[in-house]
Amino acid sequence: MSLEAGYGRELLGNLLGRAVVECEEKFGVKAYFAPAPGVSIDPLGKVPAGGPWECVAIDGVAAVPLGEFGCSAPGAEVSRDALLAYLAEKAFATVITLRSLLSAQSTPLVEGQTIDALLGDSRYQATFQPLMDASTGRPIGHEALSSFAGYGIKPLDMLALADTRGLRGELEIALAHSAIKAFACSAPCQGFLSLNLSEEGICSGYLEGLLNGAVAPQQLVIEITETRPIGNYEQVLMHLERARARGVRVAVDDVGAGYASLHHVLELSPDIIKVDRSLVAKVGEKPQYAQMLRMLGLYAARIGALCIAEGVETAQQATILQLEGIRYQQGYYYQGPSAVLACAGAGTCQAA
Repeated sequence: MSLEAGYGRELLGNLLGRAVVECEEKFGVKAYFAPAPGVSIDPLGKVPAGGPWECVAIDGVAAVPLGEFGCSAPGAEVSRDALLAYLAEKAFATVITLRSLLSAQSTPLVEGQTIDALLGDSRYQATFQPLMDASTGRPIGHEALSSFAGYGIKPLDMLALADTRGLRGELEIALAHSAIKAFACSAPCQGFLSLNLSEEGICSGYLEGLLNGAVAPQQLVIEITETRPIGNYEQVLMHLERARARGVRVAVDDVGAGYASLHHVLELSPDIIKVDRSLVAKVGEKPQYAQMLRMLGLYAARIGALCIAEGVETAQQATILQLEGIRYQQGYYYQGPSAVLACAGAGTCQAA
């Protein structure tokens, strides 16, 4: 595999130092640095080029464990942080983790295909569902979704399969890259792009790459679902705050579906609260559901968040939601997931 190939191979620039620390702490494995061609493995002239480290060969290049290289090598005169800062500034190295050596480009996911091959297959399609302003009938953004219908498998089942391979984070990031690429090809379409990520995707070390893509960070929303528990809020918040500093917004999905989603709201202070379809489905049947939606809308306004109702299927639901103050809505009543994006102006945009 190429050290320069794909979303999961390069962690350069200011990512370098924290990526190493996070990978070592999260996965309990060493992180290696492989010098760029023609660059000495002793770039500072202060750390011995030889030593008691375990060295591995990757694409014929000697790779040295960063932790030992920067911290515990005999005679080292520079801290790991200083070394990493230097390497990052000069882009002299690529960080490789043991986890990445087992990732998308080398591990089959389905039908013997790797993630890269899977997303390059015509049976996969990036799709989008508009998030509508019910008062104007125009979209304020789109949620990125995926279709694996050609494989005869549902998106959630595909993610579950990735889980069994230890590749959920890599698959989520790859899907997000695919959605960004397709969305960027629809230049006339305005609004934001919402990307579904779990803790694995957010803390994978590859989130920064999404922010340097073809869509400005200010147009991106990281949408966190209730279907995946968060084991370490501190780590997730650290990554989200870095993304927020670049202009990214955070949404909590499926609010009202269970305890976890409400806990996400309290812990993550989202910019967008998405009300679960199970509440929306009953707004025309039981008045207490409409009242609950109003309360969620008021809470969202109180914390300065946008409130969006999911699963709007009928004109009655859309009307009741508006009466209860839920102006922003999503569902098949407006448009289902499609490769064609709804535009803020007239007409539609075809995603590439």
